[in-house]
Amino acid sequence: MNLFEKYMNYVRKELISYKLGYTVKENDTDIKIITRLFNAKQRYIPKQKYIIKESQEIKESFKRLNKQYQEAFNEIKMMFSNAEEVRPYLSTRIKKTDYYDKLLLDWNIHHLHLNKKNSVTDYWVDRSDYLLLFIIEANTVYFVDIEKHKENNIFEQQKYLKVIYNNWSNILEPYKKNCEIASYTELTDSGIKKLREAGINTPFIIDNKAYMGFGDGISGAGTNFLHQGKAMRIKKYLTRIDEYCKLNEQKICHKIYQETNIKLETLTLDLFYDNDELRVIETKSNCLI
Repeated sequence: MNLFEKYMNYVRKELISYKLGYTVKENDTDIKIITRLFNAKQRYIPKQKYIIKESQEIKESFKRLNKQYQEAFNEIKMMFSNAEEVRPYLSTRIKKTDYYDKLLLDWNIHHLHLNKKNSVTDYWVDRSDYLLLFIIEANTVYFVDIEKHKENNIFEQQKYLKVIYNNWSNILEPYKKNCEIASYTELTDSGIKKLREAGINTPFIIDNKAYMGFGDGISGAGTNFLHQGKAMRIKKYLTRIDEYCKLNEQKICHKIYQETNIKLETLTLDLFYDNDELRVIETKSNCLI
């Protein structure tokens, strides 16, 4: 079994480990399987303790909610703070690895359904009249705003970006483009929706500054712009290591002997994959290749 085949075994096991009914079909290509894993991981919210920051806008939105939704909001806050699982508040579309959340792809904004769990036996909360919109940066979750689910173009509203800019402009700073904005046609929210459907990525303009790349971007096929390239690079990288080691086996064995005093006739390679880190090891010497 070559290194890439070993990697694919890890990928299949990890997809199944999410316990959302993900399956690998016989006619799925390796690249498609890998990109589906990347998509699942991007949408999945890691279970860890988060620092919570709230925008001024969400504080005002909270005041306008009735008690049911305020309690749900506080419940979600507590779960983020206590490293509890918030996956039940996601859209049930998380079960579909071929569904791509364009709000997340374009602007890196997640959303949860603002509802309380019905009982301890129900895993998913009911769809809600309100959504909690937020972004995650390392161990910090930024609550952007609360919006009515039935609002027109709820996932394309540019005001979310302005909220992020007004409250935490430092988050957007790495995505600012060094160019002069002479004039531009301001896009409508419905215009953003049409462009996303066509797989067209656009900068957003705030205070005459252009920002782009806050999310991974949307491909022409409506998928994650970066995932396909990343999957292909992994395959190419592992294939090249295999080929290099076959062509230079004796040379590598000699180098291992010089460094460890372990004499090898042949190489035995294994792949270790943990937290997206790939390591190729020669197993008899435990040397990193």
